[in-house]
Amino acid sequence: SNQQIMKELLGTIRQRQRGGLATGLDIARLEAQLAAERQQSSSAGYELDHAKLSLINLLALPTTSAVVLTDQWLTDVPEIPLSQKAVEDALGQRPEVQAQYTRVRASELMYASMTGERVPSLVAQGDYGLVGNRWTNTLDTYSMALILQIPIFDGAQREGRIAQARSQWQQEALRMKSVLNQVTMEVHDALASLTVAKEQVGIAQAGLQMATKELDLARERYAVITSASHFELTNGLSAVARARENLVNALFQLNAARVSLARSTGSLQALN
Repeated sequence: SNQQIMKELLGTIRQRQRGGLATGLDIARLEAQLAAERQQSSSAGYELDHAKLSLINLLALPTTSAVVLTDQWLTDVPEIPLSQKAVEDALGQRPEVQAQYTRVRASELMYASMTGERVPSLVAQGDYGLVGNRWTNTLDTYSMALILQIPIFDGAQREGRIAQARSQWQQEALRMKSVLNQVTMEVHDALASLTVAKEQVGIAQAGLQMATKELDLARERYAVITSASHFELTNGLSAVARARENLVNALFQLNAARVSLARSTGSLQALN
């Protein structure tokens, strides 16, 4: 877009030069700006190709693979979810939270099992079979027993196992608290980033509108007033270029913030 505007302005200045209203210096300055814009566009194209190659290498695909970006590039400002709802979604969907819940539950059951060894236990046993030297000459035999086991003293081995299980349970509970705090912090940070990105997009859009209006007014003035300076055109053109770049950066930050929020809430697969 910037290059197209520069080419149009360059054509206007050349027409004025033929009428004796512009100089070769005016054309040279605008051509220098156009060359700088082309160089920046070429660098951006290389960065895009480099990013695609890095993605192919990360996915362990052949270097000849074609990369087609299908994700939607969001230009509208999304609705920011409530922090409480986002945290609840994260605690219910993040895999590390679920894994740590499982570890805490397993260590709790292990501790309960160890402490249960202090309680007397009642065991029933039974056996049934046949005795004899031939199949036709056998007798039924069976045995039954009811055993009451009362723990008395085992050299403090049982208490050692209980203490170890209790310590493991407490460690997993502390890790659970750390995981919950980390996930909550990441969600709030992602929400703050999305809020700032939303504000930046609004500011950048307003800035682009004002810069475009400034350039349009400068072009009208330059076309009507013969004594008008081309500096107003170049200044307006520079303002539009900066405003476009600011808007692109703001949109990038907005989409990056969306991805960060989706990752923090464990909903990357649902991102569109």
